Amino acid sequence: MTAGVPSEDATYIKTLLEFASTKQLVERILAEKEICRNSDQWLIYYVLNAICQKFDKRLFIPFELFAEFPSQETITRTRRKLSEQGKYLPTDPKVLEHRKIRQRAVRDWSLVDRQ
Repeated sequence: MTAGVPSEDATYIKTLLEFASTKQLVERILAEKEICRNSDQWLIYYVLNAICQKFDKRLFIPFELFAEFPSQETITRTRRKLSEQGKYLPTDPKVLEHRKIRQRAVRDWSLVDRQ
């Protein structure tokens, strides 16, 4: 807890900072590594690798360090948000078509789920 900041506010601020720094890292990797535009697995790998390299080059990752990593959901959510803005779209037409189909299916499912 930050001094003078209620726990909920501190969590909220920490979350906003995590999203901002994750966005910068994801955007840099998507710009540099074309393969990451076509595969979330590669994107997650490069994001986590970049974080490890920032702190330590060891293969073993202590839990304390691992706990500081952004979640895989945050990484892929960030990639989706950038894609929605027309940035760093897949370079493989099959991947682009697959994502469009899944996006439509999820949207339709969420509409049915509300009824």
